[in-house]
Amino acid sequence: MKCLSLIKNKSFRLVSKKRNKLNNKEYRIQIYFSGICSSDIPRAFENKAYHYPLVLGHEFSGKIIEVGPHCTQYEKNQFVSVFPLIPCFIHKRKVNQKCDYCKQSLFNLCKNYKYYGSRNDGSFSEEIVVNEWNIFKVPKNISKKSAALIEPISVSSNIVNKIINNSSLEKKKILVIGAGFIGQITSKLIIKYFPKSKLYVCDRNKFKLDLIKSKTIDTIHLKNNKETDYFVKSFIEQFDVVIELTGSSHLLNESIKLVKKNGKLIIPSNFENKTFLKEESVLLIPRKEIVLQGSWNSKFDINNNDWKMSLKFLKKNNIENLITHQTNLENAKELITKIYNRKKINGFRYIKAIIQN
Repeated sequence: MKCLSLIKNKSFRLVSKKRNKLNNKEYRIQIYFSGICSSDIPRAFENKAYHYPLVLGHEFSGKIIEVGPHCTQYEKNQFVSVFPLIPCFIHKRKVNQKCDYCKQSLFNLCKNYKYYGSRNDGSFSEEIVVNEWNIFKVPKNISKKSAALIEPISVSSNIVNKIINNSSLEKKKILVIGAGFIGQITSKLIIKYFPKSKLYVCDRNKFKLDLIKSKTIDTIHLKNNKETDYFVKSFIEQFDVVIELTGSSHLLNESIKLVKKNGKLIIPSNFENKTFLKEESVLLIPRKEIVLQGSWNSKFDINNNDWKMSLKFLKKNNIENLITHQTNLENAKELITKIYNRKKINGFRYIKAIIQN
C-alpha cells in the first residue's frame, strides 16, 4: 500500500509498505479522505514529530475492508470514521488496568495514550489498521469528505460543550478569536445553542471573515497590531466568554483583558513556541476572578459524546465550502509545504485542506 511518510523534519516521501496482520480486535480500513490538521504542520516542519519515519493524519473517513478474528461490532464494507486517540487500556490490551481518567470515561485525558498520526502511523495512506474501540460508524447520507472532518468538528463540539450548560449565557457576549476551520465550526455551534447571545468573531484574514459573516455574527477584521490594540481598548471587559483559537501569545494576553469579571476564557489551541503570560495578565486573572478552561481533543464515550453531537451537526450543515484545497497522496507533500509557507504566499486563501487517498 502507498503512504506519505515523514522521513525526517521537512522531508516527505511516497513509499510502499507491507500490510500488517490484524490482531484480534483490529480492522483494516480503506481510506477515502484525510483532513490536514493545523497540528500536522509543526509536526512536519518544526521537529514536533515523536519519531521518524511517521505517517501523519488523524482526520479521516473510509470503509472497512478486513475484520479481525475477534471483532464483533462492525462488518466489512461499513462506512466509518475513527477517534484517533488510543487510550492506555486499548493499546496495552489490559482492559482491567485503566488509568484514573479512563475509569471516568475521560479518555481524551488518558495518562498514557497513543495517537494515530503522531505516536502511531496515521491516515496519509491508502489503508490503516485501527482498533475496534476507536471506530465510529457513519450514516450513508453523510458525504465521504464531510465524514473525514468529524474529528475536528468534534474538537469544536468539545469547546462549545464547555459552556453549553450555562443558561446564564443567554443574551450575553461571546468572542471567538480566529476564523479558521475550528473557528468557523465553533461559531456555527454557538449560534445553534446560544441563539440569543451576541457572537463576535475576529481574524486578520478577511477571506475567512467573509466566509463566516452572517446576520447573527459581528466580524472584526484585525489587519495589524495597531487595529488589534484599538479593538482591545474598545472592548475591554466586554465578553462573558472568549475562545482563543490562534495560538498567539500576544492574543492570549489580550484575551484576558477582553473577558469580563467572572467571565470564562477557553483555550483549546496548541500555542506557539515562545508563549508567555505577562505579569499584568497574570494579575488580572485573580482580580477579575476569570475562569481559565482548557479544551483538549474531544469526548468519545457512550453517554457524553462530542462525536454524536458532531454527526447531528453534519446532518443539517454543509461544511464542504470550507474545504479550500484538495489533493491526492502523490501531490500532498507540495500542498502541506504550501500550508506551512502560507503567510509568505500572496493570495493563498486557505481554511481546510483534504487529501483524497
